[in-house]
Amino acid sequence: MVSKSWGRAISGPVLAFVGLVLLVCQLTVHDSMTAELVLKIGSWITLGIAALMIYVAQYEVWKAEHELRIEKENELNRKADMRGVIAVEVGSTNSAQDHSLPGGFVRYNCECANHGMASCQITQIWVKIVSPGDHMLAIPTKIEPQNIDHGKVFRHIHALAIRELSADQLRGSNIMVSLVDSMGHHHMGTKTVMSNRIASGGPDHDQDISDTEGP
Repeated sequence: MVSKSWGRAISGPVLAFVGLVLLVCQLTVHDSMTAELVLKIGSWITLGIAALMIYVAQYEVWKAEHELRIEKENELNRKADMRGVIAVEVGSTNSAQDHSLPGGFVRYNCECANHGMASCQITQIWVKIVSPGDHMLAIPTKIEPQNIDHGKVFRHIHALAIRELSADQLRGSNIMVSLVDSMGHHHMGTKTVMSNRIASGGPDHDQDISDTEGP
């Protein structure tokens, strides 16, 4: 980008002006020694201007990048931006009807705030599980839509049955929970934290708890 900016500055009005001055001197100065001196001075001036334009080009590039960064930050601030912690506990109860088959459950507790300037409507919770054997599950759960304005906190607790993995497999898995709004946008500013506590009860006995309020 510096070279492009430098090229525009040098090949544009600056070189045109210097070239015009040298042409006038060539036409008006008839003494060979004086003409040679003027040519040398003009060459040094051209070289100096070229070097100076490097710094000008660097400033132009810095200014353009700075303005672009500010524009992106302003664009981000105009959007909803959910951040916060989602705590996950793994239960010991087998959620499968046939207890000879693997099954467990996870309970997640969301407490996330909207740091963006725009509001959003949370409609789904996605749970992504990657087991130690690289078996991946992506489980979306629809919830009652919750409108989250700027500065408001989204709180939601839910126990989710996992039919394909045992409690031990779940404890060794990589689990990530994300919030999804009505536009289908996954808010990746949240952080999933695995708790060492064992979730009590089970998905059949657990009730959803969801509310929205200020911080």
